[in-house]
Amino acid sequence: MEGRNLGMPAIAMSLVGSRHFKTAGRVAASLVGAAGSLSLPPRSLLNVNVPDVPWEELQGFRVTRMGYRGPATRPLEVKDPRGRVRYWIAAAGDNADDGPDTDFAAIEAGYVSITPLQTDLTRHTALKDVQGWLDALSRTG
Repeated sequence: MEGRNLGMPAIAMSLVGSRHFKTAGRVAASLVGAAGSLSLPPRSLLNVNVPDVPWEELQGFRVTRMGYRGPATRPLEVKDPRGRVRYWIAAAGDNADDGPDTDFAAIEAGYVSITPLQTDLTRHTALKDVQGWLDALSRTG
């Protein structure tokens, strides 16, 4: 996001796995090499997810929307060798929205997922409800 804030084309890259870094490197090189010809609105960036397969097995590239996961399980409480309590972060939740046009579906089918993102995360449809809630609080307190 910082690159985008500085007026540069910004691409967030992720390899969905841990084996085929060469594939992700080739995808990154090809996209970065062509980034100068991409025009995005201000405060935008690309979120790229690369399936963990050899380059030859990639099915291609898909423009997607973000899917989302359900809640993760609670962190696991453990004790270290000195008896101090520590916490392991829980695994991500199950896919809650993995429809055919999502990044999840593209990766599952062997495609590189490219999702244009915006940095304004405001839930505009909730502004009126939050204002009503705040107004009600100010009347009672």
